[in-house]
Amino acid sequence: MADAAATLGLGKALPVTGTFSIPLVVLSSLLSLNAAKTRVDCNTWQGDQAITKDGSKPAGVKSPDGNTYDPLLIATRVHANMMENLPITLLLAGLAELNGADRKKLSVVLAAFSVMRISHIVGLFKGSQPARALGFFGTNIVQLGLVSWLGVLTKGYWGY
Repeated sequence: MADAAATLGLGKALPVTGTFSIPLVVLSSLLSLNAAKTRVDCNTWQGDQAITKDGSKPAGVKSPDGNTYDPLLIATRVHANMMENLPITLLLAGLAELNGADRKKLSVVLAAFSVMRISHIVGLFKGSQPARALGFFGTNIVQLGLVSWLGVLTKGYWGY
């Protein structure tokens, strides 16, 4: 089947966003599978806190910060944090790309987003607050940068 863009004589519309969406969505799916596996391991089918068969809380995961965390809470939050940030970032990247963003620069931005998300994931799983903070703040910087870039790319439409 012919590509609609090629039929119209256009190039690929979103090659950068499309390319980066592949590993990021695979990562998101792996995080979802991890949350499901943790649910099975904890025998907890609803909620985000593991309960053992006798109603007590499981031993938990000891982190370097000295705290003990519920393994199911960690698994569900890691996946939820990815799902809170992945769609908006890919949407902003796609809109920027459609409005003429430089594809090499956009690749760097999406690579940075990928590194920030991995940092956040490692920070949550390993209890590393610096890695988690880097992932959190870095993700927000990427998103604010993308929306600002999009504003610059579309300002002409509004007469600026």
